[in-house]
Amino acid sequence: MRYFSLLLLFFIFSFQVFAQNTGTIKGQIKDETEQEAVIGASVFLKGTSMGSTTDVDGNFQINNVPEGTYTLVITYVGYDTKEIPDLKVEVGKILLINTSIVPENQAIGQIEVVGKRETGTTIAVIAEIKEAEQVAVGIGSEQIQKTQDRDAAQVLRRIPGVSLQENRFAIIRGLPQRYNAVMINDIYAPSTEVDTRAFSFDLVPSNMIDRVLIFKSGAGELPGDFAGGAVKIYTKTAPEENFTNISIGYGFRTNTTLEEVQDYQGSKTDFLGFDNGLRRLPTNFPSFISNSLSPAERAKLAHGLTSDLGFATKRILPDVRLSYNMGRRFRVGSWQVANLTAINYGNTHQYYDAEFNNFLLVQPFPPPKSASFVDATYTNFYRLGVLHNWSFVKNADNRIELKTLFNQQSFKQSLIRRGGDIINTVDNENYSQRFEQKSFFGSQLVGKHNIGVKTNFTWVAGFNYTNKSEPDWRRFVTNRRTGATLPDGSPVPFQLSIPGSGNLFDGRYFSKLNEFAYSTSVAFERKLNENTEEKLTPKIRFGLYTELKNRDFKARYFSYLVSPTADPANIQAIKEQPLSQIFRPENVDGINGLTFVEGTSSVDSYDASNLLAAPYASAYIPFKKFSITPGVRLEYNIQEINTLNLSGTPEGARNPILSILPSLNMTYNLTDKSLVRLAYYRSVNRPEFRELAPFIFYDFNLNASITGNSRLKNATIDNADLRWEYYPSASELISLGAFYKNFANPIENYLQNNTGGAGTNNFAYSFGNAVQAQAYGVEAEVRKQFYGSSSKFFQNLGVVANASYLISKVNVGRQVDLGPSVGVVDVDAPENRTLVGQSPYLVNFGLYYNDEDKGWQINALYNVAGPRLFLVGNFNTPSFYENQRHIIDLNIAKTFAEKFELRFTMQDILNQKFRIVQDANLNAKIDGEDGDIKAFRPGSNYFFIFTYKF
Repeated sequence: MRYFSLLLLFFIFSFQVFAQNTGTIKGQIKDETEQEAVIGASVFLKGTSMGSTTDVDGNFQINNVPEGTYTLVITYVGYDTKEIPDLKVEVGKILLINTSIVPENQAIGQIEVVGKRETGTTIAVIAEIKEAEQVAVGIGSEQIQKTQDRDAAQVLRRIPGVSLQENRFAIIRGLPQRYNAVMINDIYAPSTEVDTRAFSFDLVPSNMIDRVLIFKSGAGELPGDFAGGAVKIYTKTAPEENFTNISIGYGFRTNTTLEEVQDYQGSKTDFLGFDNGLRRLPTNFPSFISNSLSPAERAKLAHGLTSDLGFATKRILPDVRLSYNMGRRFRVGSWQVANLTAINYGNTHQYYDAEFNNFLLVQPFPPPKSASFVDATYTNFYRLGVLHNWSFVKNADNRIELKTLFNQQSFKQSLIRRGGDIINTVDNENYSQRFEQKSFFGSQLVGKHNIGVKTNFTWVAGFNYTNKSEPDWRRFVTNRRTGATLPDGSPVPFQLSIPGSGNLFDGRYFSKLNEFAYSTSVAFERKLNENTEEKLTPKIRFGLYTELKNRDFKARYFSYLVSPTADPANIQAIKEQPLSQIFRPENVDGINGLTFVEGTSSVDSYDASNLLAAPYASAYIPFKKFSITPGVRLEYNIQEINTLNLSGTPEGARNPILSILPSLNMTYNLTDKSLVRLAYYRSVNRPEFRELAPFIFYDFNLNASITGNSRLKNATIDNADLRWEYYPSASELISLGAFYKNFANPIENYLQNNTGGAGTNNFAYSFGNAVQAQAYGVEAEVRKQFYGSSSKFFQNLGVVANASYLISKVNVGRQVDLGPSVGVVDVDAPENRTLVGQSPYLVNFGLYYNDEDKGWQINALYNVAGPRLFLVGNFNTPSFYENQRHIIDLNIAKTFAEKFELRFTMQDILNQKFRIVQDANLNAKIDGEDGDIKAFRPGSNYFFIFTYKF
C-alpha cells in the first residue's frame, strides 16, 4: 500500500507545483447561425497538448496555461475550423473567449449540417469517464496511436486493473476471462475459444478502435454476466474530413529473424490466413470410419491425406505489416453520409526453444526431474482485418450507422520436442504440425433518434459469425532407449511409436467450430424536465436486449496402427523411416504395413444454443451535489447443449434460468473537479458451451486433456465499489478505488486425481463448482500533463500511471462434482487458494512526449503483472504458477511536412523469460524450491513503420 500512497502524494504535489505561474482560458462556443451551444467541440492551444471539450452548454475551460501568447483552435465535425490568434495569458488571470463557429458549406440552402462529438481523444475519454454514472475506465484512439499497440489485447493492458493471459485474453481485477462481458459496438462479442468462455482480443486491430471503455460496476443497461468488467469496444465511425493514408512496416525479432528453422509444407493461401483445402478431409471421405472395414480398406482411405509429413530447413524473413485507411464525407440529397474503411495485414514470425519438464515430487527441493524436453517452436502468424463503417445523418434528431468488422487470423506452427523420460530411460523426439484459423465477422445496424426534446430512442440489430478450424493437426511420437547403440557404436535411430488403438495423442486431429449470433436491442431514455443543466435533469431509462446464439462443434481424430497381418521386420523398417516417408501409400497398405483407424467417439461433437432476453429499467435521480442511479435487469436465459456420451446415449443440458439483477450507483460531487462513487450490483456467471460438453480436448503444448461437465451450475456474484476521482483539468485525472466481490458456486477447473504425476504422460482437467470465493483490492490511476511548467520540454510531457493490489480466496470444498464422465470426487488439494489468473499486483507506467511544432513523439511504456495461478493442481501434482515479466516498450516517431511519418518501435526490450513453475513445496508462491515446467524467451521485437498521408 505504501506504493499507492507515494504515487498519489508525488502527483498531487506535482499538480500543485506546476499550477503556479499560470492563467486560465474559458468561454462558450455557439453555432453562428442558430446561436445554440455546440456540444463536444474540441478547443485547444495550437502547438501544445493543452485543450478541452465543450460541455452541454457549450462551455469550455483550459486551466494551468503558462504565461504567454497563444492561438486558440476550435474544431467540430461539420463545421469550419476556427483559429483565434494572439491571445495573451497572464499569471493568475482568466481570459474569457465567447465565440461562434460556422457550418461547412453554409450556402447549400436548407440542408442541415449536423456534427458528431469527438470520442477518441484523451480529453473526450476522460470527460466520458467523469460523466458516467458507473465506475469506469478507458482509453481512446489518441493514446492508442502513441503506444503503437497492434491489437485490442495489447491496448487493454494499458488500462487500470487489466492484465493479459496468453497475450490475448483479458484478466480484469484479477478475475479470469470468464468473468468479463465483451461488447463490440454495444453487441455481445462471441466466445472465440473451443475449450473455455473467452474472447480473443487480438482479433481486433488497434487502428480500427475509437475507444475502449471498461465498466466495473453494473447498471440496468449493462450486461448482467460480468464481475471483472464489461468491456465495450467502439470502432471508428465517421471521419472529421476526407483522408487517405497507407503504412508499411518491417520488423525484426531477436532469436527469430534470419534464423534457420525446421518447418513443414503448408497451403498456398496460408499467407491470407486460411487453408486452401490442402489439409482438410477429402470430400468423399466417410462420415465415420468403421472398424468393420478391413485394414486394407481403411488404409486406402488414408491415401487421401497428405503423406509427406517431413520438415525442411527455412530461413525466417522479416515481419511485415501493411495498412490502408480511407475516410470520406459527402451528401446524398439532404443526408450527410460518411464512410470509413480500414484494411490491415500482418505476416509475423516467432521462434524459441522452450524448456519442458516434469518432476519427481520428493524432498529435498527443488525436486529432481522425471522428464526433460526442449520444444523447438516456430510459429508464423497471419492477420487480415477489414473495417467498413457508414453513417447516415438526416438531421440532429436522426442518425443511422452501419458498422462492419471482419478479421481472418491464423497461425502455422512447427514444434519438435526433443528430450527424454529420465525415469523410464527413454529418449523422445516428438513432432507437432499445426495450423489454426479463425474468422470473425460482426455487423451492427444502429439507429439513434430524438423524439421531441425529452425522449431518445436507440435501436440496434446485430449479427456475429465466428469460425475456428484446426485442419489436420499432426502429432507423432518417436523414441529410443537411452544410451542404446548400434554395433558400430552410433546411437540407434529414433522409431515411430505406434499406439495400440486410436487416441488423441498420436495421429491426425481435425476440428471445426461455427457460431452464429443474432442480436437486437431497443433503448429509451426520457427526461423528466427541461433543466438547463444536464447534470440536474432526472431521467428514466428502459429497454430490451435479446440474443440467439447457435454453435456446432465437430472433432475427428485418426491414428496409424500396425496391420494384423504385417511382418514385424517390415514394421520395424517402416518405423525407422523419416516422417517424410513413413506414411507413403506403400507403407500404409493394411496388409504388410500400417493401417488407419478412427478414434473419434460420440462425445467429440456437440451442438448448442443460447437464448437471452433481458429487459431492464433504471433511473437517474440528481440533486444539487448528489445523484443516485437505481436499476434492475431481468435476464431470462435458456442454455441448451446436445451431445452423446461414450455409450452413445444422449447427454446434454437445458438450463432455463431467470436472474434478477439489481444495481445501485451513487455519486457525490465534492467540488466541480472531484467526486466520490459508491456502487453495488449483482451479476451471474454461466457455464460456456464447451464447459458443459463431455467432449475431451487435448492440448499438445501443455500435455493436458480437458473434459466438460454437463452438471455445472450458474455462479452468482455480489459486487461493491468505492472510488474517489479528481479532475484537475480536462486532460488530467487522479483516482483511487476499492472493490469487494463475493461468489457463490464459482466455476473453476480441477486437476483430476492421479493424473500428471511422475511416470504419467499427461494431465487431465475437468470443470466444477467451488463452494464460495472472495476477491477484493484497491486501484489507483494518474494522468498528468505538465502544462503549467515554464519549461517547453515539460509542457510537451505527459504521464499515465496506474497500479492495482489484488487479493482473492476460493473455498473449493472437500468434494466436487465433475460431471457424469468423472463423477463426484474428493478434492485432493488445499481447501483454500487464489483464483486462477489473479495477480497480486499490476503496474502500468507511461511517459509521453509530444512536440507538435517539431513533429517529434517519444513514448516509453512499462508493464508488469505479478505471479499468478496458471493451472490448479492437487497434493499429488502441485499447481502451476506463471511468473511475472517486466515489459518495457519504446516508440519514437517523426513527422515530415505533415504527410510523412517514420516510426520506430521497440517492444519487450528486456525479453525476460516466460516461466510456468510448479509449486513443488505447496507454499502457493514461486521460490527457489520450485522447478520450471515450461520456460522460454519470446524475443524482443523492433519495427520500422512508414506512413504517408495523401
